[in-house]
Order: sequence, then C-alpha cells, then structure tokens
Amino acid sequence: MPVLIAIPKETAPGERRVAIHPEIAKKLAKLGATVLVENGAGASAGVADKDLVDATLESSAPAMLGKADVVFKVQAPTDAEIEAMKPGSLLVAFMQPGKNPELVKKLLAKNITSLAVELVPRITRAQSMDALSSQAAVAGYQVALMAAQLCPKFFP
Repeated sequence: MPVLIAIPKETAPGERRVAIHPEIAKKLAKLGATVLVENGAGASAGVADKDLVDATLESSAPAMLGKADVVFKVQAPTDAEIEAMKPGSLLVAFMQPGKNPELVKKLLAKNITSLAVELVPRITRAQSMDALSSQAAVAGYQVALMAAQLCPKFFP
C-alpha cells in the first residue's frame, strides 16, 4: 500500500510558498508514494497545476487531509486542518512549537506526529533539510534587490 502524501493550499495571509515542487513530486512518485495536491496550491509560488504531472489534484482539502499518511505544509496547520487530518498521520511544516503550545496539544490529542522543519539541527549531515538557511538566502537576495531599487546611485 503506497504512502499518501497531501499538500494543501496555504491559507496564511501573505504566504506565497508551496510545500512541494514538481521535481520533488516526481521523485516521491518514483519511490511509490501517491502525492495529492489541492487544486491551485502552487499558484502563488508560480507552480501551475499542469506542472504537477506526477501528483493527483484534489479539490477538497479536508477530504485529502483525512486520508493522507503524511501532510507537507509551509505554515502551521489551522484548527480546521488539524481536525480534518487522519489520526496517526505525520505533519511536516514550519510550526514554531515553542511559541504555539496550543498547536502542540491539538496535534498530540489527535495523535499526529509532527516535524517542525525549523528545528532540524543545522549540522553538515542535515544540510539538505536546512529550511532556515534556504529561506534566509532568499530573504537576503530580496533585500539586495529592494536596496538597489531604492538607491539613487549605481548599486554595485
């Protein structure tokens, strides 16, 4: 029986990222996983539904979450998403559990194992999972572009 992985659309205000890329969906499918993606989940990140050829598009996030073994998100899940998730499933997302003890309690009550990606140790062996460094690099790049746009002189 293949592992079902769900990627719902992010609902946090201003969130433009998506928890999967077409290349990763392809790799997961090659490993035998079934990848379920909510329609339009990648639109704000520039990932069109048609690009997710190795994923199955779903129109209902609650139904998708209810059958998934693993859920990938960028932001912490909402109460409604937690309620819809299958007991015993695995959640991978940025969650800030130290600042969100209620979130931890809700996940625990539903028997959902969670991995807060921002807490993955920043060591050499775990570099491929270091979400903070990649996001800091993106932010640094954007700041340089913003500074160049605002600078009235040539910006080397």
